[in-house]
Amino acid sequence: MAKPLPAKEVERRTRALLAAGLAPEELRARLEELAREWHFPGLAWLWGPALYRRERVRFRPFILAHWGGFAQAGLLGTSPVPWNDDLERWFAEVDRDDDIELLRRLLPIKYAKARSWRPDSAALLRELLARLERAASPGRARVELEKFDIWGLELDEDAALALYRQDRQLAAPFILKHLPWSWFGSDRRSLWEHLLAAAVAAGDQRFADGLYQRQVPLKRWRQDALDACAQVPDPAALCALLERRHPLDLWRNLGEPFIELIERRGRDVLPYIGKHLRQVWTPWLTQGSYGRLVALARQRGWWDLWSGAVRTCARPKDFNAEVRALLDDRALPEATVRERLLLLAGVGREWNWGRFGAAQVQQLDDATAVAFHQRFPDLLRGPWKLHLQISGWGPGLPRLVERVIAQDDIPLIDFLASRLATRGSLGWGAVKSEDAAEPVAAYFDRLKAGDERAFGRRAIAVLGQIPAYAIHGYGRLIRANRLARMLFERSDRDFLGQSAQLGDLVEAPEIHVQALAYRILGLDDERARAAAVASLDVLIGTLLRPLHRATRLAAFAALANATHDAAAAQRIAARAREALDLPDLRYPKERLLGLIATALHRHPGLRQAGEQRTVFRKAAS
Repeated sequence: MAKPLPAKEVERRTRALLAAGLAPEELRARLEELAREWHFPGLAWLWGPALYRRERVRFRPFILAHWGGFAQAGLLGTSPVPWNDDLERWFAEVDRDDDIELLRRLLPIKYAKARSWRPDSAALLRELLARLERAASPGRARVELEKFDIWGLELDEDAALALYRQDRQLAAPFILKHLPWSWFGSDRRSLWEHLLAAAVAAGDQRFADGLYQRQVPLKRWRQDALDACAQVPDPAALCALLERRHPLDLWRNLGEPFIELIERRGRDVLPYIGKHLRQVWTPWLTQGSYGRLVALARQRGWWDLWSGAVRTCARPKDFNAEVRALLDDRALPEATVRERLLLLAGVGREWNWGRFGAAQVQQLDDATAVAFHQRFPDLLRGPWKLHLQISGWGPGLPRLVERVIAQDDIPLIDFLASRLATRGSLGWGAVKSEDAAEPVAAYFDRLKAGDERAFGRRAIAVLGQIPAYAIHGYGRLIRANRLARMLFERSDRDFLGQSAQLGDLVEAPEIHVQALAYRILGLDDERARAAAVASLDVLIGTLLRPLHRATRLAAFAALANATHDAAAAQRIAARAREALDLPDLRYPKERLLGLIATALHRHPGLRQAGEQRTVFRKAAS
């Protein structure tokens, strides 16, 4: 890898290119090459105005793609570039063109605050209010608000009130987006009473509720919630009001106020509290408000609240204690114990960031899992299976593994094997990964020696249950884990006896399992060719889906095996021709052409006019 150029050299080359008088296409191509340098984005103050003025439509995407702020080389590295007349002229041009996206990048630099990573909100607000006063129409005012919708801008109450009075429909979303905020906002919250009164007077309940939720202090919210319990007799209306006023971004334990609400109105408030149990926190050393809430629910026989609080708020030790107490209780009818265990099963907490989400599930310890299997093995195989995740760190569940093998509990053996087969892929945190997986590896070793067909069927069942993204270091896993080595590297031929199930592995959640399926379907074996044809409906989709190169080449080998069948070859050739038009520069088109050639060689009738064989002969003299 080449050493990055110094900032001064990048600046010199940029100036030379801008002054060279190149055609726009050549200038764009040369700049794209230079843009790979580390210091190039920080020189946007240099190349941005020049390119924008030269040909805005052509170079605007380049400016936005390579924007990196303003920095210049100095004795101590780089330093911010001060705002100057040339940048002011560029700002005026961008502003006149209503280029909102580019203006949002220039505004924080123009109104930068010394020794701060936030812009000068006061100066920004003065400029915004002046522009809104000059706006000739609501449409013009909307454009100006969109220009100033930048990260780091914080309103004060006077500015927010002025914005709201000018046009409350336009200003309300903008105000809620730019309220004061800090990492310690729970202690600094202050409700803007004048703005709230203006929203209530205007009948703008939605904005009033949004402002209240984001600014109300904990003490004020608690008193308002208790007052609502006394003033609103209808349970549904009360829960709706509490939900409308529930504080947002208040990182405080709400367990005590929830208990007070229950003491005031009983079950009437449970629908509201049940939605916000994540805000009941458990201290490190005691059970705190969580313990009091669980005791209150148990005392009143509210098993829905009890189960929700235990599943969502309990520490692992407390969760296992509740489960163990149920398992050891022989006085309760068995149907009641089963019902309460079912209430405790499932996801406790959930986090979502855009398209990414994560769910937390409480885990059983080894002693509790063994007791569970002794009394309710069917529940442990069913809804409680998710509480046996042992693919990470720790000793795992050795006593449970020993028990299910002794009992020959096939569903649980296969499930636990799917988790143990991934231990050690991270390279840290997994305590003696090979030792934890060894009993299950020995079990499958005996099965493989006694009945290869049964082993193939069970191995496919195990691989199909491995979760997505569970393997992060495949080579390390194969070296450290004998069970993984057996399943992924040393049993390819054993799977061919289960050709009807191999298609399931193509759609497995884990990509390494999918790659294994492609490798098996690409083997030089009649059974592999038959299985590839049988799995064509799912296999053919690999031509158009995003895959790593090695995985895609394995999929091509499986598709090539399927081309032995004429009907399958016709489908593969047609879809492969479509894949030739994909814009992905990393797609192995040369291998794709090889796949098409294989299909046409085996079935010449599939050749199109341009694919017919041409024979050249020397002309007679």
